[in-house]
Formats: sequence, structure tokens, C-alpha cells
Amino acid sequence: MNTNTTILPVLDHLRAWEPERVAILHRRAQGDRPAGLVFAQPDAQQRGDVLVGQVVRRSDTKYPLGQVGPAYRTVPNSDKVALFERLVERRVISADAVRSGEFGGGSKIWIQAVPAGDSGGIVLPNGHRVEARFTLIDSFDGSTSLATLDSATNIVCQNTYARAYREGLGVRLKHTTNVEERFIAVVKAIHASCQGLAKDAEVYAAMQRTSVDHKGGLKAMLDKFFPLPEKDGDTGPRAHANAQEVRDSIAWAYEYAPGAAPGTRFGLLQAATYHLTHQAGREGSRLESGMIGANRKLTEQVTDWLVAQMN
Repeated sequence: MNTNTTILPVLDHLRAWEPERVAILHRRAQGDRPAGLVFAQPDAQQRGDVLVGQVVRRSDTKYPLGQVGPAYRTVPNSDKVALFERLVERRVISADAVRSGEFGGGSKIWIQAVPAGDSGGIVLPNGHRVEARFTLIDSFDGSTSLATLDSATNIVCQNTYARAYREGLGVRLKHTTNVEERFIAVVKAIHASCQGLAKDAEVYAAMQRTSVDHKGGLKAMLDKFFPLPEKDGDTGPRAHANAQEVRDSIAWAYEYAPGAAPGTRFGLLQAATYHLTHQAGREGSRLESGMIGANRKLTEQVTDWLVAQMN
């Protein structure tokens, strides 16, 4: 009898183990025990032990996956699996669309899924909507951060794994002391986006069907939300040049960025959000700004303005 009741059996290989951080200690000789290297929990260091380093290893086989620094932290595999299970339960992705794998004995892991065509979709915390494959990548050998991405690359080997990580659009979390808290925030934002997209799908569809003057509509949005400073003001020529650079960036996204829909209200929204989520501000603070900061507020204002124009 098959007793496997998991929602996604394809992820059972990740469910079976967790990454655990252990210390490498040089322990002095005691009695009949010779001196030598031992693995121990970081807080199990005894008097006389010398800390040589730390590694991440598999909890099931104890196979070492990579040597790490003292501030290195991991997110449990169970939390990553749970994200995809919940998305299946909410019918955002279908179970048969989920794929996963490991490389290097588990030093690199990945999960990919294509969002269901009739779902509201997935928006990552930086505001990017998944258009291809929702991809989670993590490693325990220092080669990558923990990433949730939109990737057009189908992972089948280590080369495509590296390409998906390098070229994917999304959020990357360094393995620092607060990585678990940040991943929880990412998961909450993803689930909130699914709920919001499901509610707003009809509005977005209406925006796609609503045409605007190709150049006039873009200029109206730029003048309202991304205006040029007064040339005679005291902001200086640099401020004027920076503002023009922003407007040029949005104009490019309107025509050529992924998901571009020029000539529609939805296309104007896509152009603005592409700039705000991929180019505006500093890369280090863009995630937070897109989730709760100024970029998020401006995105909402642009959306409300475009919707109001349809009424």
C-alpha cells in the first residue's frame, strides 16, 4: 500500500533532509581517544577545543555540502517545499507542473513550476510578475544566494542551473543571520500577491483591452508621476538629466521590456512597474522599497490613476 500522502511527491527528496550547520573542532586527546577533528554543533565546543571552521551538511547522510563562515545561516528545506505545496493548494500552480533536483550531493538544490494559465499568477516581492517559470534556487557551498526568480531557463544540469540563477529576475537573499526572517517575508508577499492578482485579474484584463494614444498616453503618465524639473529652478542641470534618464528608461520599457503592451493602459502600468522594480534606486534597498516603501506607493498611485481613466 502506498502510504505517501504528500501533496508533491516530486519534492520528497528535499523533504527527507535539512541543511545543518556544524562546527569543525580540533579536539585534544583524552584517555584512549587520540586528538583529531570532530564535527559538533556550534554551541558544543568544549574546553581545549580549537575551532577550525564550520560546514553545512545533510541531516540524513551527514554528507558535508560546503564550508561556511560563522555568520552563515540557512532556510529549512521544509519551508521551501511548503511554499510550493501552498501554491498548489491555492491552484496557482498545478502539481504536475512542479520539477526539482539536486546537484553536488545536495550542495545545490532547485524547484521550478509554471503558473497555471487560469490563475491570477505570481508576483515576486520586488514587483516582478512571473511570466515563465517560478524558480527557487539555493546552495550550501557559497555559490549562490537563496533566490526566488522568474526564469525562462529550464533547469536540467548545472550549467542551466547557473544560467537560471544568473539571468532570472527576482529576489536573492544572502545567507546571513536574518535570512529566515527575510524568506518568511518573501513567502508572505508571494501569497498576498496571488490573492491580490486573483481579485484584480478582471481589472488588469480590462486595462489590456483599453487602448490609449500611443505617445500621448505615455507622456501624460510621465508628466504626472515622473515629471521633469523646471529648467529655471535651482535643481541644477544634473537633476534635469537624471529625470530625463528615468523617462527614457520607462519609454524603453513601454516598447521593449518583458510583458510590454504598448498602446494599452496595462502597457503603461507594466512600463512604470518595470522601471520601479528593476532600475529605480539602489539594488540593495530596491526589494524593501518595492514591498513597503516609496516604490510600492508610487506603483499603487499609477495603478489607481490608470483605472480611474477607464471610468
